Amino acid sequence: MTTEGIKNMHRKTAYWVGVVCILLIVVSWLARATSISEQTALALVNQQLQAQANFDAGVLEQILADTYTEVSPVGEIDPRAKVIGFYDASNKRPGPTVALEDVNVRLFGDIAVVIARAVFSLTLPDNEQRVFSMTGTWVVQAEKQKAVILSSQFTPVRK
Repeated sequence: MTTEGIKNMHRKTAYWVGVVCILLIVVSWLARATSISEQTALALVNQQLQAQANFDAGVLEQILADTYTEVSPVGEIDPRAKVIGFYDASNKRPGPTVALEDVNVRLFGDIAVVIARAVFSLTLPDNEQRVFSMTGTWVVQAEKQKAVILSSQFTPVRK
């Protein structure tokens, strides 16, 4: 084989190695690429609000990411364990009903940012009805098997 033949063989080999590497990168990226839908994000937000109203720590364990952080209505930064502990069944008291209004969902691939007003309605022991609102922001991420809430922030709405 001539020197020119060896050079051509090396060029072809390098070309095909490059093509295979690019294909492996694309396949790897596609395998990890996950997207989230508006419906999935809203379902998780509603699930969190219902679990909090019902003091259902078990549901919160399932839907809050291991790294979950919450900014509470009083401005405290609470890690996942503190949030779940607060909603333990032993702390249960009558919870409010809750509905979302002015919902805005923005999608960024596997991340959704949900901004909405949560309107809470609570019947007090004297049968007086109390209604209050908070603006909430949630960051939701789709993972391979399910979606989880990464963080949330609640800001009371003044009347």
